[in-house]
Amino acid sequence: YPFVFKYSQIWRLVPTGDVDAPNIPRAIGKGTQVGSVSHKSIVMGEDEAGRAAIYFWSEQGCYRIGANGLQYCGRDNEDISVNLGATNTVVFGVYYRAKHQVWYWVATGSSNDPDTVLIFDTRRGRTEEHGEVRGGWSKFTGDLAAARCAAIFANTLGASMSRDLKPYLGQTGGTRLYKADTGTDDAGTTFQAYVDLPERHPAGLDRMHSFSNPYVLANAGSQSLTVTFTPDYGAMAARSDAESFAPASTETRLRKRFDGLELGDVGSVQIRVGDAAARRAL
Repeated sequence: YPFVFKYSQIWRLVPTGDVDAPNIPRAIGKGTQVGSVSHKSIVMGEDEAGRAAIYFWSEQGCYRIGANGLQYCGRDNEDISVNLGATNTVVFGVYYRAKHQVWYWVATGSSNDPDTVLIFDTRRGRTEEHGEVRGGWSKFTGDLAAARCAAIFANTLGASMSRDLKPYLGQTGGTRLYKADTGTDDAGTTFQAYVDLPERHPAGLDRMHSFSNPYVLANAGSQSLTVTFTPDYGAMAARSDAESFAPASTETRLRKRFDGLELGDVGSVQIRVGDAAARRAL
């Protein structure tokens, strides 16, 4: 069916077979006052089961329409203030099929151009009891986020285009065209690559817990990884350890223990895994 988006409404056009009145409009999510803030935010993708789904950005955040009807996907990003009054670009998105991801560039705070990329992994989002979708989100900043437009196009350009596709970005300023998800640097500049896991309360709120030295299983290679434990939202000093994953022989994966990270009687811990400083991409 054709779907028609307004700022606070969504309509589905149902064919009638009548040439004089070919479609009947049917409201989607009637009474919810949900619509799309920009046609650039409407993205055709898939859900966790590989079924077709339409993603779009509303005043409240990301929604989708699919096999389960209208679903809210933005609960995990409600702490990010999107500037709906941005004078240049508020939000736009693409679907990166090779990785089952929806990429959204959003202008935050007082920025008039996107400065943050919110990426939704469609395989990791899960529908909860009340119908909203939780999980699957990650956030990127830096040169990747400073863009006004993007498209999915052939990884190798030429007379014969390759069939593998990559995201291409148009800069906010300057005249460069970036190709994302490729190479080991950021347009010639090394950077610190890491993953911050959410703060964990293993024993529940207001209960103390102990943490042992962690193990990490990773591909063998020339890289070193640093693991950092930050207890109780920074109330105590963080602890870090670095280990090399260079193989001793022909092994392809290594399991390493990171020492000196034990914690006792803490309520929560935030874990970072990645580079200790700017040097390369993971």
